Amino acid sequence: MVTHTHSQPKIEAGLSRSKITNARFVYYDLPEWFSRVTFSQPGEHLYVYAWEIGVFFFLRSRYRKNEFDRAHRITISSYRYPSFAWYFARHFTVGPLASGERFALQFLSIYSFRGKMQELFRLVTRRLSLIDPLVLLTFYKADSIITITEDTRNILPAFARRKATVTDYFISVESSAFDAFAPAAPRSSNKLRLLYIGRVVEWKGVMLVLQALKNLDGRLEYEFTLMGNGPGKSFYEAYARKHRLSVDFVSPVGIPRRSLSAYYLSHDLFVFPGLHGTGSYVMLEANLHGLPVLTLDVSIPNCFSDYHFDWVIDTRDK
Repeated sequence: MVTHTHSQPKIEAGLSRSKITNARFVYYDLPEWFSRVTFSQPGEHLYVYAWEIGVFFFLRSRYRKNEFDRAHRITISSYRYPSFAWYFARHFTVGPLASGERFALQFLSIYSFRGKMQELFRLVTRRLSLIDPLVLLTFYKADSIITITEDTRNILPAFARRKATVTDYFISVESSAFDAFAPAAPRSSNKLRLLYIGRVVEWKGVMLVLQALKNLDGRLEYEFTLMGNGPGKSFYEAYARKHRLSVDFVSPVGIPRRSLSAYYLSHDLFVFPGLHGTGSYVMLEANLHGLPVLTLDVSIPNCFSDYHFDWVIDTRDK
């Protein structure tokens, strides 16, 4: 397996714990100066694209053509990037892939100006990637393609769509990953306690929640805990201050994942109105803890079909 160097400590610790001896990891990074372009969305797209090209030459200096029985490209769950892993194996699988998900364009109104530009860039590259010769070559060389949504499968070229399947298993969570579940603390008020956990990026739709709370105009007692960091955080903080919303912005730094049970068990409703349709571990974690989930129809990938989400708002074709 080839991956980035920053993953090496966790990988080696995991290998040591599990006593796996027949797995070999190889690490590759672009030059450090190149990583500075990841501070913008166009730069991030360029970085990932360049990494895929660079890792081909890195591996070609070490392995022969068709040296392996199988290759599986699972680096980035987006169809917008090429892969040359097919060169090194007799059977090549791509996926699980995302990025073909759609949402109503009026949702662009919830973005900041910068967020709108980033989202428009994503929408443009989503289409341009389908005429990229290297991406098309990746699809052509693939023996099988896996997607996590029907939208992504449908956006692929016809020749790729014929060998693509929508997976019914992408991610899962286990209770053993969390501290022993304890009863929720007694309620001291009748406030509705809302919770969001995750990276704070605008496409995850948190502004929809903030706007809804603003429009309630004091008719509901609530507390909204927003745990996460990311480029959208200052945008949301400014909006919450301007409209005097009761939002507690919590940094996840220093809070291990297994300790999140205390948050899931002390709130009434988990909100995840994501617009890219790829879902999130946190939706399943809330589900595992018995916390009701409010989400959008476009937030749920096909592979979450076995999970029940209490409130799913219909947004398509509206």
